[in-house]
Amino acid sequence: MTSSKKYPVAPAAELNHDPVSLAKLSPELARGNFHALLLANPNFFGNLVNSEFLPILNISGDTAYESLGCVGYNPQSEQLRAVINIKLSSGYSGGLCSNGSDEYVRFYLSYDAGATWQDQGLRAVNVFDVPGPKPLEYAVSLNISPSEEFCFIQNLPLVRAILSWNFPPPANSPNFIPVWGDVKDVPIQIEGFEFIIFANLLAEAKVKLPNEFAQAVNLNQPIQVAEAKVLGPVDLHDLYKGKNVPQHRYLATSLAAAVGPTASTAKAALSYAVATKAVPSFAGIADINIAALVEAWLNTQGNTTYEQLDCIGLDVNTSQLAGVIQVKQSSGFSGGPCTTGSTEFVAFWVDWGLGFEYAGTTSVVVHDYSQIPPAGLEYNVFLPIDY
Repeated sequence: MTSSKKYPVAPAAELNHDPVSLAKLSPELARGNFHALLLANPNFFGNLVNSEFLPILNISGDTAYESLGCVGYNPQSEQLRAVINIKLSSGYSGGLCSNGSDEYVRFYLSYDAGATWQDQGLRAVNVFDVPGPKPLEYAVSLNISPSEEFCFIQNLPLVRAILSWNFPPPANSPNFIPVWGDVKDVPIQIEGFEFIIFANLLAEAKVKLPNEFAQAVNLNQPIQVAEAKVLGPVDLHDLYKGKNVPQHRYLATSLAAAVGPTASTAKAALSYAVATKAVPSFAGIADINIAALVEAWLNTQGNTTYEQLDCIGLDVNTSQLAGVIQVKQSSGFSGGPCTTGSTEFVAFWVDWGLGFEYAGTTSVVVHDYSQIPPAGLEYNVFLPIDY
C-alpha cells in the first residue's frame, strides 16, 4: 500500500550541506577521501613526476600522520625490517572495530651507492585511530636473498624503504614519492658466502686450470668456505694496537669471564692484582695495568660511542618485538667479517599494566668494517612474543 502522506521538502538553499569543491578541500578532508580523489585525478596531490594530470592540492612526502623511524637488516636471518611511527590519534580511516587503513613499505637494494635499485618486495601493516600516547611503533619485515661476496670483500649496500599510507608504492619505482608517507635510505651489511661454486672461486682468484684438470673436476660443485676465525685477547690486542679502541672495550669479554661466578681462581688473581697495584699479564697480554683496566670497565655504563638502539616496535604480522641497532664505528667489534666478530644483545621488557616484565633477549653478530659509511650500519633484531 502506498502512503499518500506528503513530507515537506526544504528548498536547496536551506539544506545544511555545502557543495564539495575539489579545489578547496582541506588536507584533512582530502585524506579522508583519498582514493576518491585519486580516481578523479591520479595526480590530485602532485606527487607524480611528469604526469599529464595537473595537481590540485600539493601534498607529497607528508609525515604529519606517519613516518619511518628506522630501517635495519639482520645478516644472520637475511631479514629487512622497517619501524613505522604512527603519530596522531585519528586520520587512519576508523577505530579498532573498523577496517582501518594500511601502511605500505616497499624495499629496494642498491649495490652501487644508489645509482641503480633492485626491488625486493612489499609489506604492509593495518593501522587504526587509537587514542593515547604517541607515537605508536609498528614494524614490518621482509626476508630477502641478497647478492653475497667473499667475507673479505666489504658488502655494504644501501636499503631504500618507501612508506606510503593507503596506497602501495608501485613496483620497480624507487623514486616514487608517496602522498602521505616517508622515504629512508640506510646502509646495511651482507654476510659472506657459506658456499661458493668452485668455478667462481677460480675466476675470482684469476686461476685458469689446464684443460685436462678442468675436464677431470666438477667445476660446478659447491665448496664450503672456511669457518670464521675466533680472535682471542692477544689477537685483539695486536689488532687494535695504535687504533682508537680502548682496552676495556676489546677485553670486555675476558674481564666478564674473569669476574664471573664460575671463575673463582681468575677472580682472586684479578682482585689481588688490583689490591697490590701490580702490573702483571692478563689474558696472555704482558705489561698491562689491570687496576686501570678494571676501573675503566666498571665506569663504563650506557656508553653509545660504538652502538645505539635507535628504534623498537611491534611486528603484528609476525608477532615479534623488533629493534634497530645503529653500529657507529668502523672498529671495536672484535674483528672483521672473516672472524666471529662480536654480539650485540637486546633485552626486551614489556609493561602490560603492572610494571615492566622481562620478555626475553635477542642478538645479532656484528664486525669491524674499514669502509663504514658516515651514518653507520643499521641492524635489525627481533624476539617472538605472545600478546
